Amino acid sequence: MDSLLSIDKFAQLLLDKKRNLILNLNPVNLNRGIDGLTQIARTRGFDLENGVDTMIFVSKSRKLLKLVGYDEVGPFMLTRKLARGSYQKILDRVEGNGTLELTITELALYLDGERIRVDSSRC
Repeated sequence: MDSLLSIDKFAQLLLDKKRNLILNLNPVNLNRGIDGLTQIARTRGFDLENGVDTMIFVSKSRKLLKLVGYDEVGPFMLTRKLARGSYQKILDRVEGNGTLELTITELALYLDGERIRVDSSRC
């Protein structure tokens, strides 16, 4: 059995209305694997393992991101590195749990390195 997730299956996972798409606003060391990133999400009160939340983590350089989630088969992770530019720094100072819930459209823009409009009241 092939362990690679097809693009269709991946898109279906992200379009699931029951799944929250959460952007971690504080950069993290992305040398961590799925378990380490899941632990960060858990300490912030998110539930990746039960498929409730999918979390996006950005590196300190903001050129690399990892999207981590789980489905009925197990964990999945998407790694994306920008060839040019960097991922948007949403807020200089973050309060609360340092996250922002994204729509699927915002996620698509963010994955491509595009800027998204964010009202600070959403964070």
